[in-house]
Amino acid sequence: YMGVTVLFIMAARYGQTKPMSRIVFEKYDTNGNNLISESEFKNMCYDLGYCLSDDEVAVAFATLDKDHSGSIGYDEFQSFWTTDQRFDKLRLTDDQLQKVQALAEYFRYFDTDRSGSVNTTEFRALFENLVQSGFQLQDIESTLARLNPEGDGEIKLNNFMSYMIEIGSLQL
Repeated sequence: YMGVTVLFIMAARYGQTKPMSRIVFEKYDTNGNNLISESEFKNMCYDLGYCLSDDEVAVAFATLDKDHSGSIGYDEFQSFWTTDQRFDKLRLTDDQLQKVQALAEYFRYFDTDRSGSVNTTEFRALFENLVQSGFQLQDIESTLARLNPEGDGEIKLNNFMSYMIEIGSLQL
């Protein structure tokens, strides 16, 4: 908390009227692109005393990245920052972590180059495997459209995890 407290004191001293959410956001937007990357988010959590596992970070980030852009914009960050017990919601129980890990393993199996994304051919095989394993999913075409809004043919792990949470296949 010390880094954020120092920022807040400095902002007050120099007459800044930025909300704390903006001060924290700008501190951890290290490249100044007005977006928080997953690694910047992980660093922020750690600096603020919340050491999350990689799986917890991936799920938290996917949950916060409402527009599925692969980064957190200020509006998304502010929604997170202004909630009570914001960090408590990022921690997973052992059961939840087990579910996240299992679902991530499905994805990683089809992510043959370990890039963190699968192409549409790989995703079709993943989708079929999930359906055969009893997951309730929408049809493949609407799922692909939802998971690949950029239309570049790449489905990112974070988008996939976020989608599975949204449709209720991964309950956290």
